[in-house]
Amino acid sequence: MEIKTYIAKEKETVMAFQLKEETYDELVKTLLDNGVLVTFGEGCDNSFVELPVCGGGTEVAVIGDYIAPFGSCFRVYKQAAFVDMFELESEASQEREG
Repeated sequence: MEIKTYIAKEKETVMAFQLKEETYDELVKTLLDNGVLVTFGEGCDNSFVELPVCGGGTEVAVIGDYIAPFGSCFRVYKQAAFVDMFELESEASQEREG
């Protein structure tokens, strides 16, 4: 899985990756290998992973969502909200140069 830098349209920057079918198994394996307690499986439509979030508690990420790791906790952004809030750093710099 490749973590990319995204810049918020409101000046917030986050490093995140999009959960995809191709990276789902790698994510679950990495989390389990590192002792992170997670719940994972397949729901009605998508595979999911329930991650510990910063500040306590858990949040479910499904295929298409964006996940920002912060040490041993995570922030989950639903796909539609993430696309509205952030743009890929390389795309943002191209817009400034163009």
